[in-house]
Amino acid sequence: TFNQIYNIIKIWGLFNYEISISGTLPANPLWTFRVRINDDFIARGTIDDPLSPDADVTYSNRVELSYNASPVFQFFFDDISNSSIEQGCLLIVKPYRFETGATHFFNENGIFEGRVKSDKTLYITFDGTPWTTTPIGGTGHSYPIAGRGKMTDDGTNYNVTAMVYTHVDGTMPYYTCTLGSGESYYTLAYIAQIASPNYSTALWGWSDSAKNDRVCSFAFNAFGNYGYFNSIQGFVCDGMPDASDCPEDSRYPSGAAVSTLYTNMANTAQEFSAASITSPGVAFLTFD
Repeated sequence: TFNQIYNIIKIWGLFNYEISISGTLPANPLWTFRVRINDDFIARGTIDDPLSPDADVTYSNRVELSYNASPVFQFFFDDISNSSIEQGCLLIVKPYRFETGATHFFNENGIFEGRVKSDKTLYITFDGTPWTTTPIGGTGHSYPIAGRGKMTDDGTNYNVTAMVYTHVDGTMPYYTCTLGSGESYYTLAYIAQIASPNYSTALWGWSDSAKNDRVCSFAFNAFGNYGYFNSIQGFVCDGMPDASDCPEDSRYPSGAAVSTLYTNMANTAQEFSAASITSPGVAFLTFD
């Protein structure tokens, strides 16, 4: 739907003018849209920018889709074909509303925010217990409530860090120990080479205190760190370099580099503070 709206604006050359458009989608009158082109919008204090958390961010163009008068999609941008221009872009979306069929993977209250900054840094933040299933753990003992991910592009590698705030009920699946009901944190760092086959090295931890490199009471390297992946085989092996079937491989990013990435995540207070993870406050913006 967004692509259709964007293509119409582009084909008609409307990006050259200051334009305000709104209407109803013909296929379903419950769906409405609003478009503002070359009409500066100030996102005041809505972006958690680690360099300036309360900075005003101005976007030239914006699109909103609503269902039954409630926003479900907002996209703010300067140039959709080039995120490096000026402020990059910002997306806020409720995936539930875009699912089809009777079975939903996403929770109706789940909301995601994605931002690409001008330096090619990507931030993704979610809130509202977005999944109806349990992608972390997989057996019903845990579910993600909120979280944040960050990806940078250094020209050679994608450097990714993520932290997810979860609720745990009793014993974690796969591990015969109890983290304790309530707060739990899943943390991940990996480096993926940009060039195919995208050799990647990953490191993870899970504990009942944020950024603790342990699973239950065991040192986390006993539970599969480091892991190797690539785009041809997918998962290759884990336990590197201690596991006999996962020796160190110079084609992959080094474990030391991934450990540094992981440690830097733990030490970046504004990006991965307790408040920004447990209550990120993702919400739709006032469009006008």
